[in-house]
Amino acid sequence: MKSVEFSQTVCKGYLRIVDTDASVDLSVKAGIALDETGSLRSRDLAPDSAIVQALWERNIFSCSSDIERMGMELLALGKRVRNRNLALTSFIMQQSEYVRITTAERQVDDTRIWSMGRSVLTSPNGQTFYRDVWIDSSEDVLAEFASNTDAMLAELGDVNITTSPSLTIPGTVIFPPGTGGYFIHEVFGHMLEGDLVSQGVSVFGKHIHLGDRIGPDFLNVADDPAGFSEHIGLAAVDDEGEPLNRIPLVSAGTLSGYICDRETAALLGDGVGAGCARRQSYKHKAVPRMRSTFVSPTGTGNDLNQIIADTESGFLVSQLIAGNVNPMTGDFMLICGNGYVIVDGQITTPVRGVTLYGNALTAMRTIDTIGSDFKMIPLQCAKAGQILPVCAGSPTIRVHDLIATRNI
Repeated sequence: MKSVEFSQTVCKGYLRIVDTDASVDLSVKAGIALDETGSLRSRDLAPDSAIVQALWERNIFSCSSDIERMGMELLALGKRVRNRNLALTSFIMQQSEYVRITTAERQVDDTRIWSMGRSVLTSPNGQTFYRDVWIDSSEDVLAEFASNTDAMLAELGDVNITTSPSLTIPGTVIFPPGTGGYFIHEVFGHMLEGDLVSQGVSVFGKHIHLGDRIGPDFLNVADDPAGFSEHIGLAAVDDEGEPLNRIPLVSAGTLSGYICDRETAALLGDGVGAGCARRQSYKHKAVPRMRSTFVSPTGTGNDLNQIIADTESGFLVSQLIAGNVNPMTGDFMLICGNGYVIVDGQITTPVRGVTLYGNALTAMRTIDTIGSDFKMIPLQCAKAGQILPVCAGSPTIRVHDLIATRNI
């Protein structure tokens, strides 16, 4: 791998609302790293005042009146929840960042914005529900916080209904729009990351190759950051200075691409592009990571309600909260936040504490329905000790032959 010099200045604002307390934290950091094969040397730098000023001017935290207004409205939302003997924690973060990336071929300057929000609802018995919030404009933010809180209150009411410990969870699983993107990200996308593929520790590249069929012909998956830069913290280039191109991963059911940085793209040969090198900060080594990964909708006209109605016996996943996959085998585990048993095309018993098990290769082949509806969601993705913002998206997806267990 050729060396990459990566310098970074970050201005971050953080508004946190916990019950009746509000706090705002502002921070500035700067540093530089030399990233070479097998080594990373980094050091802190004194921030350049001109760069810092320019970054704050692009940050929502530069307008104290807007932040104060959002804080007051989120406090009011928390008070409404507290009247029901519940606790609500909300936060809004925006990070404005300037990077300079220098390689033997080029020097690239890039200015980036990363925005995120989250609301967490906690019940007296310790049950927690959370929703991530798109941060686009202050008005949209507050409306979405309120909408998410109402959705979590509805779910809390559902899971308080007594359900039988012996309840059988069907293996036919419906992932609604957006949640199906999380499913694909977790159980499939990670196995396509170039470091795993090039090292021979993923089933892809070792047993399954580009051009091999892995799913139905109506399955199309891509990683494309276009339109979502503010939600993934990237703008024009990745952390090696490579352009952020669209990468088809599955085309008409066949494997068509990998998630690569420059080194792994070179190792994997012609036709494999870079553009997915990412790092949490200048103190971390850049590695291949997903950016904005999604399943394309079909033209069937089916949506979530129609697919539920067409399902004799199944399990509707309301939310996924964690998961992992063994890249050498494809075996995966997904932890569900809340879900519902489907009987004869109707949503029936609400269930919490379900874990799904399966194999990624089998699951991809048993996808029998992909809807025409679609939703993108923001996520936090962890790998190699680094947490990065990503997006995932999908229509409604129905998968068969998963194993579902319930933690009573």
